[in-house]
Amino acid sequence: MSLDEFTTMLGDAGLLNEHFGNREVGPLWNLSMMTNKDELNTERHLNMTFVEFLEAIARVADRFEMANLTDFFPAYEAKSPWALDKKLESTFLLLIRATQTPKVFK
Repeated sequence: MSLDEFTTMLGDAGLLNEHFGNREVGPLWNLSMMTNKDELNTERHLNMTFVEFLEAIARVADRFEMANLTDFFPAYEAKSPWALDKKLESTFLLLIRATQTPKVFK
């Protein structure tokens, strides 16, 4: 997944707003990418693998304020003081809702 595709996906899910926009996504995408030995002869450094994608999602979720995310399972309390588990849960469910049909989401 390229940076443009990643940014578009976050925008379609409604995760980009005036507090977290395209300007913040680029550095998080770059930090999630593994280093590459040969950037001149390959285009590997322009597209993410699945592991890099998961790390990028985790970095994006970590930047959100919990007050700005929907808590889909309020009965379960966060296990960490930073509520990263709840942030990841909400982020993934918003991405699923944006990319799947309503029938699949339910």
